[in-house]
Amino acid sequence: MPLRTPLVLSLFSLSISRIIGQQSAPLRVPPVVRTIVASSGSEIRDGTGTNIKVWAPHSILIKEATREIYWSSNLGDSVRRISTASDPVESFTIAGKPGERDVIDGVGEDARFTFPEGMTWTGADQTAFYVCQPFVHNIKRVNILTRNVTNFIFNGMMGFVDGSSGVAQTAFPQQIILDPLHSSILYLVSFFQVRKIDLNTQQVTSVVKGKPNFAGSPVFGAESGVFKIPDTIYATEFDQSLQRSRLLKINVAAVDDVQVISGGANGGLDGTLSNARFWGLHALISLSTSPGGILYAVDSDNNAIRQIDLTNDEVTTLIGNISL
Repeated sequence: MPLRTPLVLSLFSLSISRIIGQQSAPLRVPPVVRTIVASSGSEIRDGTGTNIKVWAPHSILIKEATREIYWSSNLGDSVRRISTASDPVESFTIAGKPGERDVIDGVGEDARFTFPEGMTWTGADQTAFYVCQPFVHNIKRVNILTRNVTNFIFNGMMGFVDGSSGVAQTAFPQQIILDPLHSSILYLVSFFQVRKIDLNTQQVTSVVKGKPNFAGSPVFGAESGVFKIPDTIYATEFDQSLQRSRLLKINVAAVDDVQVISGGANGGLDGTLSNARFWGLHALISLSTSPGGILYAVDSDNNAIRQIDLTNDEVTTLIGNISL
């Protein structure tokens, strides 16, 4: 099955990815799902076909020109590549080494990661990506051609400090995205904040300045999803302590301009944006960068993928059978 701009959603405990054929409108018929790689247990191994073992896949990127999937193994402390152009598919370690958790720059398996999570390409050429390491408050840049891993922007100290490279601090960075319309701008979602990173000036500024003890502050969970369209970020929130799952709309042209557009107390209900309920919103993706499009989200504790249609304010269950 060709990887021509497919919708790919990582189903964290089940498989590295499942692919739904290309769509440009809301999906009104049951989608076709195919498992690329699947395994169980706490083992990770490169190889081909059924010999491949995946462990705790967290985030994925697609390199369309070569039909490759790059993914972060959260518990395997590594970033890896799966080539779908070959038959059977092939797996290869780009950097890191399972069982040797640390924060070390280097090349290939000489580099070390600690619970790598969210990823984004550094540019349209797709020759390198950024990967978040929330538990060491750090982001790495990984060159997929040289396999070289280097530190990016933050100094590794937990904090909420804006500023220049080496001065700026972050706390539990979860997901990072490259602005689809401005290739020099990144947006970073951390546990209580959304940050803007200007690659030209190497400056970090806050879009959402939430703090851990700030009442009403958004809490972006360990697998928060985020998607950017002009002047707006859509982000998922899953707060286990408050038992809530929400879809947030964030105005990036302002500061602390956050609107809850769907969700609330944990549940499983389709319907309008205001009435819909989720239970464990995580990954978020769209096939369009136009305002008012279609979003797809992993609703993990409901074992479902949900379709969020911003054109008619409707939430439907795309894959799964929610019963509460």
